Amino acid sequence: MSAQQFRYLFTPIQIGPFTVKNRIMVAPHSPLMGKDGLPDEEFIHYEIDKAKGGAGWVSMSVGYTEPRDIIFQKPNAGHYDRHKWLWKKEVIPGLKRIAEAVHEYGSFCSFQVYSATLGNKRGPSGVPCGAYGDQMWEPVTKDDIKRYLEYHAICCQNLMEAGLDGVDIHDHSGLLADMLSGTINKRTDEYGGSLENRVRLTMEVIDLTRKVIGEEKTIGYTLTVDDLLPGSIVPEEGIQLAKWLDEDKKVDYMICGIGREVQSMHMYFGPMYLPPAWQLAHVEQVKEVVKNIPIVAVGRFNDPLIAESALAEGKADVVAMARPLIADPELPNKAREGRLDDIRPCMGCNLCISYMFQGQPVRCQANPTMGMEEFGWGIGSIKSAPAKKKVVVIGGGPAGMEAARVAALKGHDVTLYEKADELGGQALLAEKLPGREEMGGLIRWQKIQLPQAGVKVVTGTEVTAQMVLDMKPDAVVVATGSTWMRNGFNGGSFLEVPGWEQDNVVAADEVVSGTAKIGKKALVWDSRGDVIASGIAEMLADKGCQVELATPFPNVGALNLLIDCTYLHIMPRLLNKGVVVSPETFCVMVVDKTVTVLNIHTMAMREITDVDTVVLVTGKTPNDDLYNELEGKVKELYKVGEARNPHNMGTANRDGHFVGRLL
Repeated sequence: MSAQQFRYLFTPIQIGPFTVKNRIMVAPHSPLMGKDGLPDEEFIHYEIDKAKGGAGWVSMSVGYTEPRDIIFQKPNAGHYDRHKWLWKKEVIPGLKRIAEAVHEYGSFCSFQVYSATLGNKRGPSGVPCGAYGDQMWEPVTKDDIKRYLEYHAICCQNLMEAGLDGVDIHDHSGLLADMLSGTINKRTDEYGGSLENRVRLTMEVIDLTRKVIGEEKTIGYTLTVDDLLPGSIVPEEGIQLAKWLDEDKKVDYMICGIGREVQSMHMYFGPMYLPPAWQLAHVEQVKEVVKNIPIVAVGRFNDPLIAESALAEGKADVVAMARPLIADPELPNKAREGRLDDIRPCMGCNLCISYMFQGQPVRCQANPTMGMEEFGWGIGSIKSAPAKKKVVVIGGGPAGMEAARVAALKGHDVTLYEKADELGGQALLAEKLPGREEMGGLIRWQKIQLPQAGVKVVTGTEVTAQMVLDMKPDAVVVATGSTWMRNGFNGGSFLEVPGWEQDNVVAADEVVSGTAKIGKKALVWDSRGDVIASGIAEMLADKGCQVELATPFPNVGALNLLIDCTYLHIMPRLLNKGVVVSPETFCVMVVDKTVTVLNIHTMAMREITDVDTVVLVTGKTPNDDLYNELEGKVKELYKVGEARNPHNMGTANRDGHFVGRLL
């Protein structure tokens, strides 16, 4: 498919006074890159690459409005200073660099202005804070609103001085969304009660923005169609607000979606457990009643064909993407050129979201260069090496394939060996877990890229040290992966689980690969705190097993499944399939078919009887014997991925890419 076949996606569209070259917008999102409230080099290069990759409009975020937005954020949220403090004049130089570069690539840009209520102890009414339940909001006064509007005007002026093309107004959370809510806003003045009153501040902000920036710039508005809280922002009121904005053409486009920070965050940042374009039905409701303003759809448009379909069916005018353009900022250009197989896929794993909730600059499981653009790792940065080398890569998982791909792109003579008959390593198992089929996206992409880059692939061959030495390579990359521990050795006790030698005790990979003998009753014990154990428990339940999932953590998946917004998707899947969940439970020993566990607080023992299968989901051991045999015997020797440090697919991918660039 070429640009001609993307009849709608690459058709220009008029947004306010601007003719935008295509209908792909970078959805406003914060990559949590910045320092002291200012754009830093990481943020600047990250945003510029979005325009270089072909997006027609780059909407940036998050921009705080006034000093109070950060005063109480400092003790509550460690990333407060990575967002942009738009009231400060010092933001202008960095944003100006972005705007100038975006314009050079023929695109437009805007910045989303946001007034926080989460964690800053101030809101429409005296209700408990949505993020910090021990805090009661102090109701904003008329003077507070006046000050907020004054600071909003300053922010808009700074954005215009920086040369941006517009201002986006955030309304999925924060003061405006809370004012709009029928349950949060309990005011009795002109800002509370009826819908007309509850949207009053939003209208005042929009009118003030227009007064400051004029008609020659754009205003974008993020419309919450439904925040998924009973009686809060309901579809009927969200659609009515859209009608009012449309009638008077108060804004130049509306980005429509659902969800709210924090209460429905798992839907707001919907992971792979939700289908692509899953918010489109809500967007379509707005599109049906809005006639004068372009409607922008959001929500897992991870495939340009899906985006094209939404536009062709008249359900939206523009499609906004965040995570897909994190995974591959060149998605627009590649789609326009008909290179669909070259688009690195967003798998919806939400690793990026987990970084955000840890207050760290966002990174990507699929894209190893994300966040490294400032160091020259951005689009088109792989250059030919000064001298061609003979490179041997052993191991065809994500790390090995990425190292081989990058090394070949640098002009080296690369041969990749894989012991199994199929490339992919443990990613082949990851995609077998229920609901996580998209986890195979990266390795499918890598398999396509290897022959294009010129990598010679040899599968079904176990490489020995002597074989490598006989090849006389200039450089060797060992990417031989890891092996799951069967003994239950874990980081909680630093001990094995007694009884692990029994035939009914198995490791995670044995279950997923289908080599383990599974009985009618199973116990899955997880000391890792990630998605693997819950996926195995669901897989066993699907096979008809009676399953108990035990973990020493307070909840399934520990913090990991909370910060990547998958916990509230995974738990219903488990509970609806009859899986018994036992948190804060330690596995003491296995004797025949009896498993003894204890409560980590009371130390009370409990016996689980008649257990046919015990799955110990604990650690992995690096397969580094080949590396150790070759050490000191070849010119250049590298160890990457799980052979170096078993962690996750993203770490392995970055490992391989880094070494590929070193060669």
